[in-house]
Amino acid sequence: MVRRLSAAEWKRRENRIHALLRSRKVTRENVRTILYGRHQPPGEVERRIKIMDAHGVKLGVTHALGCSREKFESLIQKELAVGWAKMTPARYSLVELMESRGISEKTAILVLERSIKTKPINVAERLRVLTQTLDFKRYGITVIPPLHMDKLIVQLPFDKMRSSLRAFLRDTENRNAERILDKVMPFWRRRPTLSAGVETRVFLEKWLFLVNKGIEPSAHLLKTYSLKTLKEKNVQGNRLDPHSRKNLLDRYAATVKEGLDKIPQLNASEEDLAQRVA
Repeated sequence: MVRRLSAAEWKRRENRIHALLRSRKVTRENVRTILYGRHQPPGEVERRIKIMDAHGVKLGVTHALGCSREKFESLIQKELAVGWAKMTPARYSLVELMESRGISEKTAILVLERSIKTKPINVAERLRVLTQTLDFKRYGITVIPPLHMDKLIVQLPFDKMRSSLRAFLRDTENRNAERILDKVMPFWRRRPTLSAGVETRVFLEKWLFLVNKGIEPSAHLLKTYSLKTLKEKNVQGNRLDPHSRKNLLDRYAATVKEGLDKIPQLNASEEDLAQRVA
């Protein structure tokens, strides 16, 4: 059976907590907010104060003492992870911003450490690039997966991250084009010379351009002409009857909707990326 504290005991503990926090310039009103507004047991509040004092942690007192136990432990871990770099409210906000966008807590703290120890990292700019909405028709996905964002955001400098992202998006677009071609033009893999020297995504563009124009996407046209030539020159070919053209475009649209099920890996491993920013 849990013993209920008397009003006198609550007052006594309120005074003791206020005394413990006096060096942090915490008002009695702050203490009441923590105890009564946030419904924190006095024993738990005293435990947190001891932890903060033992590690020299300078957290926002009302926030740290009034949050859930799980949140408090997370705040302490973040503070200790950065170690010598004091976690100011602005830095906490930065970590929480990254976490809200899909970056893991471990990576968010790593980015903060690199930003403090080496050259400042423009996190907002990196998040803007990494959280862009992708064209589902081109890539088969609408967002960059969190695991990939974790590996990209730590890369220094910014141009290196952007270059790696471009390579990943190009691989993803080619993988998505392969998936679509397997459905709309199954024989393309059996005749590798058709797409020799051309990225799969461009080969698919040529196929789609011809079908939209009502021209049969024959092996001759796909192999002989570049996409630029097909678009700029009045290239002739066998005409597709309306029914065949509609069937091909319907199959293409249905395949696009399925999306990409196997997302390419980044060229660099997580260990390699970690070494680059060390």
